[in-house]
Amino acid sequence: MRRLSVCIMAFIGSFALPQLGVSQDWSFAIGPGVTQYLGDVNEQQLGGNRWALNAEAWYRLTDNIQIKSGISFYQLHAQDADTARLRSFHANNFEFYTSGLYSFKQGYFTPFAYLGIGATTSNPQGDSRLGYFNLREVEPEANRVPGMVAMIPFGAGVEYEITPVLSVVFDLALRYALTDQLDAMSK
Repeated sequence: MRRLSVCIMAFIGSFALPQLGVSQDWSFAIGPGVTQYLGDVNEQQLGGNRWALNAEAWYRLTDNIQIKSGISFYQLHAQDADTARLRSFHANNFEFYTSGLYSFKQGYFTPFAYLGIGATTSNPQGDSRLGYFNLREVEPEANRVPGMVAMIPFGAGVEYEITPVLSVVFDLALRYALTDQLDAMSK
């Protein structure tokens, strides 16, 4: 089964900076978030909250259509549901993506939804009695664990306009990784 990582991002400060000569067509966001892992190790149960940090640029094509591109640092973690197997892991990964975004302004609130394409690093670290070790080097199932993986980002959120140049954005995002090896385990 393919890996699905869940990212709940609260992007603080989607800034448009007309005073610096940047057009109102551009806005920028940076902020913290929370990630969760859903996959083979924890038998498809959400869990293992970890931190994420995200930076994005949004470009307005029309009143309702935007392109958003970003880069994120995120962590994944899962406790093995089968304690005899000893396959718990954690990973510190980066992702970058571009999405088409559709929004519809409702006063100060702007709901939106998006779908895109991107890539993420895959750096699973296995848990052992002696500490963590790199699962990409060990290949625990005699399968190559890729270092970079394509993924499909999609999600929805809402932007709240505080001033004409400052907004707060809440974004619920899902990432569908096109591999079964983010955790170095395959069912």
